[in-house]
Amino acid sequence: MGHEYYWGWLMIGDVFLAGTGAGAALVSAWVFLRGPGSGYGESYFDVARLGAFIGPIPAAVGIALLAAELGRTFRGLNIYTSNIWFAPLSTSPMNYGSWAMLLFIVFGSLYALSFMPWSRWIGETSSVVRISAKSRKPLAAICLPITVAVVTYPGIMLGAMPARPFWNSPLLAAVFVLSAVLTGIAAIMLAYRVFHKTGREEQADRRYQRASGQLAALAAGLIIAELIVIVLFILYANFGGLHRSFAIRAILPGGELATAFWVGAVVIGLLVPAVAVLVFVRPRSNGDYRSLWIMYAAAIVIPISILAGGLMLRYVMVIGGQITGLVGL
Repeated sequence: MGHEYYWGWLMIGDVFLAGTGAGAALVSAWVFLRGPGSGYGESYFDVARLGAFIGPIPAAVGIALLAAELGRTFRGLNIYTSNIWFAPLSTSPMNYGSWAMLLFIVFGSLYALSFMPWSRWIGETSSVVRISAKSRKPLAAICLPITVAVVTYPGIMLGAMPARPFWNSPLLAAVFVLSAVLTGIAAIMLAYRVFHKTGREEQADRRYQRASGQLAALAAGLIIAELIVIVLFILYANFGGLHRSFAIRAILPGGELATAFWVGAVVIGLLVPAVAVLVFVRPRSNGDYRSLWIMYAAAIVIPISILAGGLMLRYVMVIGGQITGLVGL
Protein backbone atom coordinates (compact mmCIF):
# COMPACT_ATOMS: atom_id res chain seq x y z
CA MET A 1 0.00 0.00 0.00
CA GLY A 2 1.48 3.34 -1.08
CA HIS A 3 1.62 6.38 1.17
CA GLU A 4 2.63 9.99 0.69
CA TYR A 5 4.98 11.07 3.45
CA TYR A 6 5.43 14.69 4.45
CA TRP A 7 8.32 13.64 6.67
CA GLY A 8 10.70 10.93 5.54
CA TRP A 9 14.19 9.74 6.31
CA LEU A 10 15.61 13.26 6.57
CA MET A 11 13.27 14.06 9.47
CA ILE A 12 13.87 10.63 10.99
CA GLY A 13 17.62 11.23 10.75
CA ASP A 14 17.23 14.63 12.38
CA VAL A 15 15.22 13.27 15.31
CA PHE A 16 17.62 10.36 15.77
CA LEU A 17 20.89 12.28 15.49
CA ALA A 18 19.79 15.32 17.49
CA GLY A 19 18.35 13.07 20.20
CA THR A 20 21.47 10.91 20.36
CA GLY A 21 23.81 13.90 20.53
CA ALA A 22 21.72 15.68 23.14
CA GLY A 23 21.34 12.44 25.11
CA ALA A 24 25.12 11.95 25.17
CA ALA A 25 25.68 15.54 26.29
CA LEU A 26 22.95 15.26 28.92
CA VAL A 27 24.64 12.20 30.42
CA SER A 28 28.01 13.95 30.18
CA ALA A 29 26.79 17.08 31.99
CA TRP A 30 25.01 15.04 34.68
CA VAL A 31 28.02 12.82 35.34
CA PHE A 32 30.47 15.73 35.37
CA LEU A 33 28.37 17.86 37.74
CA ARG A 34 28.06 14.96 40.16
CA GLY A 35 31.78 14.17 39.93
CA PRO A 36 33.31 11.02 41.47
CA GLY A 37 30.12 10.52 43.48
CA SER A 38 28.23 9.72 40.28
CA GLY A 39 29.22 6.04 40.58
CA TYR A 40 31.90 6.18 37.89
CA GLY A 41 34.72 6.87 40.33
CA GLU A 42 37.88 8.20 38.74
CA SER A 43 36.54 7.44 35.27
CA TYR A 44 33.74 10.03 35.55
CA PHE A 45 35.91 12.56 33.70
CA ASP A 46 36.46 10.14 30.79
CA VAL A 47 32.71 9.53 30.46
CA ALA A 48 31.91 13.25 30.67
CA ARG A 49 34.57 14.13 28.11
CA LEU A 50 33.39 11.53 25.59
CA GLY A 51 29.76 12.61 25.96
CA ALA A 52 30.76 16.26 25.50
CA PHE A 53 32.74 15.50 22.35
CA ILE A 54 29.93 13.41 20.85
CA GLY A 55 27.08 15.81 21.64
CA PRO A 56 27.12 18.69 19.14
CA ILE A 57 28.32 16.74 16.09
CA PRO A 58 25.22 14.60 15.40
CA ALA A 59 23.02 17.52 16.45
CA ALA A 60 24.63 19.74 13.80
CA VAL A 61 24.10 17.06 11.16
CA GLY A 62 20.52 16.65 12.37
CA ILE A 63 19.68 20.32 12.05
CA ALA A 64 21.12 20.28 8.50
CA LEU A 65 18.83 17.35 7.68
CA LEU A 66 15.88 19.26 9.15
CA ALA A 67 16.62 22.23 6.89
CA ALA A 68 16.94 19.90 3.87
CA GLU A 69 13.62 18.24 4.73
CA LEU A 70 11.84 21.56 4.24
CA GLY A 71 12.45 21.27 0.53
CA ARG A 72 14.52 24.18 -0.78
CA THR A 73 17.98 25.56 -0.13
CA PHE A 74 17.91 28.08 2.74
CA ARG A 75 14.20 27.48 3.33
CA GLY A 76 15.21 25.88 6.59
CA LEU A 77 16.15 29.35 7.86
CA ASN A 78 12.41 30.04 8.10
CA ILE A 79 12.28 27.99 11.29
CA TYR A 80 14.36 30.76 12.90
CA THR A 81 12.75 33.79 11.26
CA SER A 82 9.02 33.01 11.11
CA ASN A 83 7.68 35.69 13.50
CA ILE A 84 9.41 34.20 16.54
CA TRP A 85 10.31 37.64 17.84
CA PHE A 86 6.87 39.13 17.22
CA ALA A 87 4.45 36.29 17.94
CA PRO A 88 6.29 33.67 19.97
CA LEU A 89 3.11 32.03 21.24
CA SER A 90 1.93 31.28 17.71
CA THR A 91 5.09 29.55 16.54
CA SER A 92 5.19 25.78 16.17
CA PRO A 93 6.94 23.33 18.48
CA MET A 94 9.36 22.67 15.60
CA ASN A 95 10.41 26.32 15.78
CA TYR A 96 11.10 26.12 19.50
CA GLY A 97 12.85 22.78 19.05
CA SER A 98 15.05 24.20 16.32
CA TRP A 99 16.09 27.06 18.58
CA ALA A 100 16.87 24.58 21.33
CA MET A 101 19.01 22.60 18.88
CA LEU A 102 20.83 25.76 17.79
CA LEU A 103 21.54 26.74 21.40
CA PHE A 104 22.72 23.21 22.10
CA ILE A 105 25.12 23.28 19.15
CA VAL A 106 26.58 26.59 20.38
CA PHE A 107 26.88 25.79 24.09
CA GLY A 108 27.53 22.10 23.47
CA SER A 109 30.48 23.02 21.26
CA LEU A 110 31.85 25.35 23.94
CA TYR A 111 31.38 22.60 26.52
CA ALA A 112 33.25 20.15 24.29
CA LEU A 113 36.06 22.65 23.72
CA SER A 114 36.49 22.94 27.50
CA PHE A 115 37.57 19.27 27.53
CA MET A 116 40.19 19.68 24.81
CA PRO A 117 43.74 18.80 25.97
CA TRP A 118 45.02 22.32 25.40
CA SER A 119 47.97 21.81 27.76
CA ARG A 120 49.53 19.32 25.34
CA TRP A 121 49.78 21.96 22.66
CA ILE A 122 50.17 25.30 24.40
CA GLY A 123 51.46 24.43 27.88
CA GLU A 124 49.97 24.15 31.35
CA THR A 125 50.34 27.83 32.18
CA SER A 126 48.32 29.12 29.23
CA SER A 127 45.24 31.23 29.98
CA VAL A 128 43.25 29.01 27.59
CA VAL A 129 43.85 26.03 29.89
CA ARG A 130 42.70 27.98 32.95
CA ILE A 131 39.62 29.37 31.21
CA SER A 132 38.65 25.92 29.95
CA ALA A 133 38.91 24.40 33.41
CA LYS A 134 36.92 27.21 35.05
CA SER A 135 34.19 27.28 32.37
CA ARG A 136 33.59 23.52 32.29
CA LYS A 137 31.16 23.32 35.20
CA PRO A 138 29.07 26.41 34.27
CA LEU A 139 28.82 25.15 30.68
CA ALA A 140 27.71 21.73 31.94
CA ALA A 141 25.01 23.42 34.01
CA ILE A 142 23.85 25.43 30.98
CA CYS A 143 23.82 22.38 28.70
CA LEU A 144 21.72 20.31 31.09
CA PRO A 145 18.35 22.11 30.57
CA ILE A 146 19.07 22.73 26.89
CA THR A 147 19.66 19.03 26.23
CA VAL A 148 16.46 18.18 28.12
CA ALA A 149 14.59 20.52 25.77
CA VAL A 150 16.18 18.94 22.69
CA VAL A 151 15.34 15.36 23.66
CA THR A 152 11.81 16.33 24.67
CA TYR A 153 10.66 18.48 21.77
CA PRO A 154 10.09 15.75 19.09
CA GLY A 155 7.56 13.96 21.29
CA ILE A 156 5.84 17.23 22.18
CA MET A 157 5.83 18.36 18.53
CA LEU A 158 4.22 15.15 17.29
CA GLY A 159 2.03 14.62 20.33
CA ALA A 160 0.51 18.09 19.91
CA MET A 161 -1.25 17.04 16.68
CA PRO A 162 -4.76 15.94 17.69
CA ALA A 163 -5.62 15.14 14.08
CA ARG A 164 -3.02 12.35 14.09
CA PRO A 165 -4.30 9.76 16.59
CA PHE A 166 -1.12 7.66 16.47
CA TRP A 167 0.91 10.61 17.72
CA ASN A 168 -1.66 12.22 19.97
CA SER A 169 -0.57 10.62 23.23
CA PRO A 170 0.80 12.11 26.46
CA LEU A 171 3.28 9.22 26.55
CA LEU A 172 4.93 9.98 23.21
CA ALA A 173 7.32 12.53 24.73
CA ALA A 174 8.46 9.96 27.31
CA VAL A 175 9.16 7.44 24.52
CA PHE A 176 11.40 9.95 22.73
CA VAL A 177 13.17 11.15 25.90
CA LEU A 178 14.05 7.65 27.10
CA SER A 179 15.17 6.56 23.65
CA ALA A 180 17.32 9.67 23.19
CA VAL A 181 19.13 9.23 26.51
CA LEU A 182 19.52 5.52 25.82
CA THR A 183 21.08 6.06 22.39
CA GLY A 184 23.27 8.80 23.90
CA ILE A 185 24.60 6.30 26.45
CA ALA A 186 25.15 3.80 23.63
CA ALA A 187 27.18 6.37 21.68
CA ILE A 188 29.38 7.01 24.74
CA MET A 189 29.86 3.28 25.33
CA LEU A 190 30.86 2.68 21.74
CA ALA A 191 33.23 5.66 21.66
CA TYR A 192 34.81 4.56 24.96
CA ARG A 193 35.43 1.11 23.53
CA VAL A 194 36.89 2.46 20.27
CA PHE A 195 39.27 4.91 21.93
CA HIS A 196 40.30 2.82 24.94
CA LYS A 197 43.81 1.45 24.48
CA THR A 198 43.75 -2.15 25.59
CA GLY A 199 46.38 -3.49 27.97
CA ARG A 200 48.48 -0.33 28.14
CA GLU A 201 47.87 0.09 31.87
CA GLU A 202 46.05 -2.19 34.29
CA GLN A 203 44.58 0.70 36.27
CA ALA A 204 43.17 2.24 33.08
CA ASP A 205 41.63 -1.11 32.14
CA ARG A 206 39.96 -1.32 35.54
CA ARG A 207 38.61 2.21 35.16
CA TYR A 208 37.29 1.25 31.75
CA GLN A 209 35.57 -1.86 33.15
CA ARG A 210 33.93 0.14 35.91
CA ALA A 211 32.75 2.93 33.61
CA SER A 212 31.45 0.51 30.96
CA GLY A 213 29.67 -1.49 33.64
CA GLN A 214 28.04 1.64 35.04
CA LEU A 215 26.96 2.79 31.58
CA ALA A 216 25.56 -0.66 30.80
CA ALA A 217 23.66 -0.73 34.11
CA LEU A 218 22.21 2.70 33.41
CA ALA A 219 21.23 1.53 29.91
CA ALA A 220 19.51 -1.53 31.38
CA GLY A 221 17.47 0.66 33.72
CA LEU A 222 16.41 2.90 30.86
CA ILE A 223 15.51 -0.14 28.74
CA ILE A 224 13.16 -1.37 31.45
CA ALA A 225 11.62 2.10 31.75
CA GLU A 226 11.20 2.37 27.98
CA LEU A 227 9.55 -1.05 27.74
CA ILE A 228 7.06 0.01 30.43
CA VAL A 229 6.33 3.30 28.63
CA ILE A 230 5.88 1.51 25.29
CA VAL A 231 3.36 -0.89 26.86
CA LEU A 232 1.50 2.07 28.39
CA PHE A 233 1.64 3.90 25.03
CA ILE A 234 -0.02 0.92 23.31
CA LEU A 235 -2.61 0.46 26.07
CA TYR A 236 -3.48 4.17 26.07
CA ALA A 237 -4.06 4.09 22.32
CA ASN A 238 -5.92 0.78 22.38
CA PHE A 239 -8.40 1.96 25.00
CA GLY A 240 -8.36 5.66 24.13
CA GLY A 241 -11.17 5.71 21.60
CA LEU A 242 -11.96 4.39 18.14
CA HIS A 243 -9.46 6.52 16.21
CA ARG A 244 -6.52 5.76 18.50
CA SER A 245 -7.30 2.04 18.68
CA PHE A 246 -7.44 1.92 14.89
CA ALA A 247 -4.17 3.85 14.49
CA ILE A 248 -2.23 1.69 16.94
CA ARG A 249 -2.96 -1.38 14.80
CA ALA A 250 -0.11 -0.23 12.56
CA ILE A 251 2.40 -1.58 15.09
CA LEU A 252 0.39 -4.52 16.43
CA PRO A 253 0.92 -8.02 14.96
CA GLY A 254 -0.16 -7.98 11.33
CA GLY A 255 0.17 -4.20 11.07
CA GLU A 256 2.19 -2.40 8.43
CA LEU A 257 4.92 -1.40 10.88
CA ALA A 258 4.72 -4.43 13.16
CA THR A 259 7.96 -6.06 11.96
CA ALA A 260 9.94 -2.83 12.14
CA PHE A 261 8.59 -2.11 15.60
CA TRP A 262 8.74 -5.50 17.31
CA VAL A 263 11.83 -6.92 15.64
CA GLY A 264 13.80 -3.73 15.03
CA ALA A 265 12.88 -1.42 17.91
CA VAL A 266 11.91 -3.87 20.67
CA VAL A 267 13.90 -7.08 20.12
CA ILE A 268 17.10 -5.66 18.59
CA GLY A 269 17.02 -2.28 20.29
CA LEU A 270 15.86 -3.24 23.77
CA LEU A 271 15.74 -6.96 24.53
CA VAL A 272 19.09 -7.97 22.97
CA PRO A 273 21.12 -5.32 24.86
CA ALA A 274 19.17 -6.00 28.07
CA VAL A 275 20.03 -9.70 27.92
CA ALA A 276 23.66 -8.88 27.06
CA VAL A 277 23.91 -6.61 30.11
CA LEU A 278 22.42 -9.23 32.42
CA VAL A 279 24.59 -12.07 31.09
CA PHE A 280 27.93 -10.43 30.31
CA VAL A 281 28.15 -7.13 32.18
CA ARG A 282 26.54 -7.93 35.53
CA PRO A 283 29.18 -7.67 38.28
CA ARG A 284 30.02 -10.72 40.34
CA SER A 285 29.38 -11.05 44.06
CA ASN A 286 32.82 -9.60 44.85
CA GLY A 287 32.10 -6.50 42.75
CA ASP A 288 34.42 -7.43 39.87
CA TYR A 289 33.22 -7.72 36.31
CA ARG A 290 33.87 -10.56 33.91
CA SER A 291 37.04 -10.76 31.84
CA LEU A 292 38.11 -7.66 29.99
CA TRP A 293 37.63 -9.29 26.58
CA ILE A 294 34.03 -10.22 27.37
CA MET A 295 33.46 -6.61 28.40
CA TYR A 296 35.01 -5.44 25.15
CA ALA A 297 32.69 -7.65 23.09
CA ALA A 298 29.64 -6.60 25.10
CA ALA A 299 30.64 -2.93 24.74
CA ILE A 300 30.31 -3.33 20.97
CA VAL A 301 27.18 -5.47 20.74
CA ILE A 302 25.16 -3.53 23.31
CA PRO A 303 25.56 0.01 21.90
CA ILE A 304 25.22 -1.05 18.26
CA SER A 305 21.98 -2.88 19.09
CA ILE A 306 20.67 0.13 21.00
CA LEU A 307 21.56 2.57 18.22
CA ALA A 308 20.01 0.38 15.50
CA GLY A 309 16.87 -0.10 17.56
CA GLY A 310 16.69 3.60 18.41
CA LEU A 311 16.80 4.51 14.73
CA MET A 312 14.08 1.98 13.97
CA LEU A 313 11.94 3.35 16.82
CA ARG A 314 12.20 6.86 15.36
CA TYR A 315 11.23 5.44 11.95
CA VAL A 316 8.14 3.73 13.37
CA MET A 317 7.05 6.77 15.36
CA VAL A 318 7.53 9.31 12.57
CA ILE A 319 6.02 7.13 9.82
CA GLY A 320 3.29 5.65 12.03
CA GLY A 321 1.44 8.94 12.38
CA GLN A 322 1.51 9.49 8.63
CA ILE A 323 0.13 6.14 7.47
CA THR A 324 -2.79 6.00 9.90
CA GLY A 325 -4.67 8.92 8.45
CA LEU A 326 -6.08 12.24 9.58
CA VAL A 327 -9.01 12.68 11.93
CA GLY A 328 -11.41 15.60 11.61
CA LEU A 329 -11.42 18.01 14.53
